[in-house]
Order: sequence, then C-alpha cells, then structure tokens
Amino acid sequence: MSIKEKVAYLSGLMDGLGFDKDSKEGKMFDGILGILEEIIDEMEDMEEDLDELEEFVEALDEDLDELEDILGFEDDDDEDEDDEDEDDEDEFVSIKCPSCGKVNLFDPEVLWESDDEVEVLCSACDAVIFSSSECGEDCDCGCGGDKDDEDEE
Repeated sequence: MSIKEKVAYLSGLMDGLGFDKDSKEGKMFDGILGILEEIIDEMEDMEEDLDELEEFVEALDEDLDELEDILGFEDDDDEDEDDEDEDDEDEFVSIKCPSCGKVNLFDPEVLWESDDEVEVLCSACDAVIFSSSECGEDCDCGCGGDKDDEDEE
C-alpha cells in the first residue's frame, strides 16, 4: 500500500468513525491529514522531476560517450593507468620558445632514436627551439650531454 493510499484510508476512517471536524480533536486530525496530503503531492512532484532528471543525465551520458568515441578518448577507470599517465608527464621536457613564448613539450627519446641531427620546432610559430647538434652537458633533454652513451645502455 502506497503512502497516498494510507492517507486516503485514514481520511476515510476519520469520516467513517464520525469525527466531528468542528471539535478540537477533529480539527487536529483534519489538519494532520491535510498536511500529509500536501506532503504526498510534493513527493509525487519530486518523483516526476527525478525521473526527468534521470532521463536527461542518461541522454547526456550517451552523448558524452559518443563524443569520447569520436575524439578517441579511452576509459581511464583504472587508478594504475592514471598513475602511469602522471609518470609519463614527468618524462617530457618543456622548452619555452624564445620567439613567441609558448611552452612546448617534447619527448627526449626522439634524440636517442636517431643518429642524425634532430630539431624540435615550436608548435605555435615553427621556430627551432631545440637542436641536437647544440646538445651538451648542461642541456635539459635528459641525455646527460652524451646521447651516444644513452643509446648503449
């Protein structure tokens, strides 16, 4: 039996028992039943709103899944994968472009994969921001100043 049915039963019981709605007790019970009916109406309105919100959230979730598929995002539900992503970020070198000031990230591994001279260009203005021919002991690329030694390890 729902709450609405229970309140209706109490209202019928009050009428059936012949409560005088003008007496002190009758006024009190009638007031309580009135408040209960208002609460039930509010609850029904809230349930309808909740149903609408659930449908809306489900639609948003489906749209978001479609966007993730289009943009190529993968599910990162596993905390270990998140930790790996954070570790990967530490392996990149950031260099500020002297021409435009944009900070660029690059993987220092590109220096070790090639015996040829490697130039890294700014993603904003295409200026050369790093050249492996200028790589020395004080560089920040991670090669330690001798990329040939890193290849052998």
